[in-house]
Amino acid sequence: MADGVAVNQAIRKAIITPRFKCLIYDNQYGSEIEDVFITHDASREYIAAAAEGFVRDALRTDSRILVVYDFQFAFVGDKAEIFFRADTIFGQTEVNEVVY
Repeated sequence: MADGVAVNQAIRKAIITPRFKCLIYDNQYGSEIEDVFITHDASREYIAAAAEGFVRDALRTDSRILVVYDFQFAFVGDKAEIFFRADTIFGQTEVNEVVY
């Protein structure tokens, strides 16, 4: 049970940690999802597609995560939320996170 919670926390942390900007991590850790939202003229469709790729890339290095799927995005005002499921070595988990 505790291991499943730890992997869920690791997923969230990897998504919200900006890649290449935190000197304590190597260039394999974190995501570039923040960069998608900095492009102010990007459409919501582009944001959803690019963010999904960045999430997959951020989680690829964690061997406890087997697959991520069923991505959904919600845009509420100036906030963006992402929802997806992940199969881990501890079972399935659902992630719902405000990403911007």
